[in-house]
Amino acid sequence: MSSLNMEQTVMIVDDDLEILKLLELKIKRATAFDVIALSDPLKAIDILKERNILLVMTDINMPGMTGVELLKEIYALKKGIQVIVMTAGTTTMNSLDCFRNGATDFLVKPYQDKQIVEVVDNCLKRLNRWKEFISSRKVGASI
Repeated sequence: MSSLNMEQTVMIVDDDLEILKLLELKIKRATAFDVIALSDPLKAIDILKERNILLVMTDINMPGMTGVELLKEIYALKKGIQVIVMTAGTTTMNSLDCFRNGATDFLVKPYQDKQIVEVVDNCLKRLNRWKEFISSRKVGASI
């Protein structure tokens, strides 16, 4: 992970404004994190260049830039960001391509509230394990 100073922020990228607002509401209710909800993947990249976002949730099928393309851009910028991909209708190969390019989890639309909370919670737990591991390996410490 590139930094332990990750913002307590979740970014959601989806071209469906109804789903975007619904997810924003669910994440805010389920966590103490700030939420950035965007319908434009290019805007997401601009924000990721400036900020140290903890978690990104992105749709796979979007006009202009696919979720796979966004994943590639995210990992070219910063390693260690947790990325959850979301899809209603994609091929198995497209889904596998997401994992090859760094996706850490997925949600299949339509999803239930419980699934959203579970996937986000799993990503946050994974980040906490990394943070604890890295903190225990301070520079100069003997192993």
